[in-house]
Amino acid sequence: MTRRERLENKLSRRREWADKAAAQSNAEVEAARKITEHIPFGQPIMVGHHSESSHRKAIERSAGHMDKSVEAFKRAEYHADKADGLERQLQNSVFSDDPDAIERLQEKLAALEHLQEQMKGINKIIRASKKLSDDETIARIKAAYPTLSDESAREIVVPPECLSFLGRGIPSYQLSNNNANIRRIKERIAEIQRRQQRHRAAENAVNGVLIEGQEYISVTFSEKPEWPILHDLKAAGFYWRKGSWHGSRSSLPESVKAMTEKGA
Repeated sequence: MTRRERLENKLSRRREWADKAAAQSNAEVEAARKITEHIPFGQPIMVGHHSESSHRKAIERSAGHMDKSVEAFKRAEYHADKADGLERQLQNSVFSDDPDAIERLQEKLAALEHLQEQMKGINKIIRASKKLSDDETIARIKAAYPTLSDESAREIVVPPECLSFLGRGIPSYQLSNNNANIRRIKERIAEIQRRQQRHRAAENAVNGVLIEGQEYISVTFSEKPEWPILHDLKAAGFYWRKGSWHGSRSSLPESVKAMTEKGA
């Protein structure tokens, strides 16, 4: 099961819990209403009357159901909020085991590289326009980058008062941050490619188990092994990282060694 599939299952459960809690909240409200429906609206408790005891009990029971309704409503809101967060994560994230992970990351990388070149180009225009008015500088920027909005172009040349200390142009920290994101995505693409390469090698290895390294090794399975194998790896001090299990060759469990034998 991929990470996306696991999160989709979590999302489904959260939605289910939210629906159940909302239904319980509505049921408690209805139960509270039925308990007091025979009492006229605004009817005070008649002290000393034979109805006093039943009236007080009805109010107490109704209040108890309303308290439970509020609790259930809060649970519904909590689970719905968690579900919304998972949904945003699924929509905006690229997971390493997504089938199209590399393609989507390459699209993000192209967009960031385009932005980097655009920011550098804008700063170059501003440096070359020191003798021009703000409007003339904005016109040059718009001519070079027509997709840039008029408002954005003006804020770059004439920053708001609260940001005037940064001066004209794209601040250096924005260029640095964007460049860091470019490096991060490049590294992630390279890591996913290495991970996919190891997985392909595992598919061609004996019984789908690839072991690499000397004293410190990585163990890659072409398919997720049974729970006893995973239990043995964890018990031997192996840990999961980037698609493989890592640990000491001397601690490699016998159950995994047996899988690497052709007759296994």
